[in-house]
Amino acid sequence: MVRLATEHELRMVLGHRIREARRRVGLSQAELAECIGIHQPSVSCIENGRTPLRHNLDRIVEATRTPLYRLLEAPTEEELDRIAAHQPDGRGRPKKRDGGGGAAVAEKVRL
Repeated sequence: MVRLATEHELRMVLGHRIREARRRVGLSQAELAECIGIHQPSVSCIENGRTPLRHNLDRIVEATRTPLYRLLEAPTEEELDRIAAHQPDGRGRPKKRDGGGGAAVAEKVRL
């Protein structure tokens, strides 16, 4: 039987996918924030599934060079299991600091 994802799980999967895409192109949270016109704490919230991001999604897709369908496709069982394993109380993972890189954002991503 296929398990349906909860709204919380869907937000967490989307946030995780955005984090992976950001890291894949070598951007820090601060650099992605600058690219899409928001503050770094907002990027952290998005990556942790706590903030609606509809109005930022197109800019995130462009900055991370990730197809929109990849971010929004149905979560795999593996992704849902990974989220469940890291959230025993349903409140989220411990915060990790994302250090800002020294390279200029414009050199990493040309928008």
